[in-house]
Amino acid sequence: MQLELDSIKHANQVYLTRNITRKYDAAELISEKEQLIKQFEKDTFLKDNTITFLIILSIILVLIAIYGLRKSYLNKIRFQKLLKQQKKPKTNQLEVITNINNDLNKKEEIDIPSDVIETILKKLHDFEDKNQFSKKHYTLNSLAKELNTNSAYLSKIINVYKNVNFANYLNNLRIDFAVDQLSSNKSLRSYTIQAIAEEVGFKNAQSFSSAFHKKTGIYPSYFIKHINN
Repeated sequence: MQLELDSIKHANQVYLTRNITRKYDAAELISEKEQLIKQFEKDTFLKDNTITFLIILSIILVLIAIYGLRKSYLNKIRFQKLLKQQKKPKTNQLEVITNINNDLNKKEEIDIPSDVIETILKKLHDFEDKNQFSKKHYTLNSLAKELNTNSAYLSKIINVYKNVNFANYLNNLRIDFAVDQLSSNKSLRSYTIQAIAEEVGFKNAQSFSSAFHKKTGIYPSYFIKHINN
């Protein structure tokens, strides 16, 4: 009887031990499985994010490269265009008079006597031909006074016959002059941008560079660098 009880007791202990061990092992395995799943998901997330980041970075770098190449190409085209413009012969006096007469016939009425318009246009041509715009900082009033007319007439004539306002009229003349001088005068290219600006009639380097870029699409520093090459 005692032996039978001991046998049953032993059997129960073995069963309980195995059962507890199995449950413990199962719980541990489940825990390890969950940890592995979480680690896998984390690694996958990091991998996906890394790939996405690298793709976006590659696209950005490609776009920057394309932008740089396009900008370089356009700057080269604009530079060559400027050089070609400098080779065009200047209009002679007869052509100037012919152009003025043609303009007088084509342009709209602006309530200014035609003889006054013709006189001012001829004076503006002399002003341009002698590069007087580079000598000092003109205002509309000071130039009108110099041309023996009034500012209202001068402003209206420049707007209609030059197709720009007074400020842009002066800036365009100065930029064309700067391009011409930089193309022909090698020593001028060694000047600072500030010094070049003052030589052609601008007050400072910033206004000169801005006006140069607005009219030509490139900056004076780029033009100087490439004309020296």
